[in-house]
This record gives sequence, C-alpha cells and structure tokens, in this order.
Amino acid sequence: MSGSMAMSLQASWRQSLAYRLWWMAWGWGTVGVVYSLTDYWQGAGHVVPETWLDQVISYDQSAIVGYLSFFVLIPAAYLFAELSRVRMLARQMQWGALFCGAIYLLYPTTIVYPPIELGTWTGPWVTWLLHIDSSQNCVPSLHILLSLLAVHAVWHRKSWWVKSGYAGWLVWITYTVLQLKRHLLIDVMAAVVVAIVVIALSAYWRANRAEVQGDAD
Repeated sequence: MSGSMAMSLQASWRQSLAYRLWWMAWGWGTVGVVYSLTDYWQGAGHVVPETWLDQVISYDQSAIVGYLSFFVLIPAAYLFAELSRVRMLARQMQWGALFCGAIYLLYPTTIVYPPIELGTWTGPWVTWLLHIDSSQNCVPSLHILLSLLAVHAVWHRKSWWVKSGYAGWLVWITYTVLQLKRHLLIDVMAAVVVAIVVIALSAYWRANRAEVQGDAD
C-alpha cells in the first residue's frame, strides 16, 4: 500500500462516524468502569448535609426527564463537536473520572434520599434509576462534570443560538439533578472545580504537544 493511500485511509477513518463512536465508547466507557469499581471498593459514605439552597429547591420526580437527558447530551457532544476535539473530550472524561474516583475512595459520600412516589408516572423510572445508580459517589458529581465537559467540547464551533441551546441544556440538567435530589449543591460545585482543572490540564497538554511537534519540524 502506497504512503498516499495509507494517509487517505487514515484521514477517512478520522472523519468517519466510527471514529467518533470509538472515542465515545473509550472515553465514556472508562468513566463507567471507574464509577462502578469505586462504588464497589469504597467504604460507607459520609452523609453530606443540605445547604439552604438545597432545601429551597423542592423535590420533584418529573425532573427525571432532564436528568436522563444527560444520556443524549453526551453522544451529541461526540457527534457534533469539531473532529479535533473528539479525542480530547474522551481523555478529559477519563481524567475527570480518575480525579473523582480517587475522591470517592478517599472520602466516600452519600446523601439522604427522599422516598419514591410510586403512584406517579415517574415512579417506575425513578425506581429503575435507583436500582442501577450508586447511592454513594456524590462529591463530586460525575453527572455534572461530564455535562460540563460535553458542552465545552461543542462550544467552539457553534453559532451563538446553538451555544445558548447547549448552555440552557446544561442549566436544565444541573437544576434537575438538584430537584431530583440525586446530588446536592456541594456536589455540583465540586464538579465545576474538577472540570476547570481537567480543561486546564488538557489545554496545557495540547500546548506542550504542539510545541514538541513544532520543535521536531
């Protein structure tokens, strides 16, 4: 196979849907593995107290719609972000999961969850969520961390009205996480801090990589 044909195939692979799906599976899948293992290995969680803002936001099971929209936001980021940011998004998710996983093991946390209202249309959905989700791994919130990283990945190529849509989606997810009482405010704030650290580290890594490549040229 000639060099030009090999380069053409490599370029075609990078531009393909399979390329995006591969990095989504690798990045998001790693998060799932870390989340599950830390939940299994950690000890009993320390109960995180509510703040006044947590108490102001009343519990509403219908918030599960926004909560579960997270599982649409993440694939949307991988599918519609600039191609050059897809691999970095996967790495940011992996780094973020490792940061959070270390915290989960060193200081496991949980919250006091409200009882499920079974007589509503949302009851079965919330019951299913509690069955598959961990009752710990609260601080920081991986749900919010991954949402922040996803929106950051698509932020660079979109027009202002699309950016507004993604920003609104992020706010909706954040509010419904608090409204559904799956996380508290401190979980969200810790996720923001981890997201800032991960994004800063990835920017530093990219800058160093570009400098090394420039020196090699």
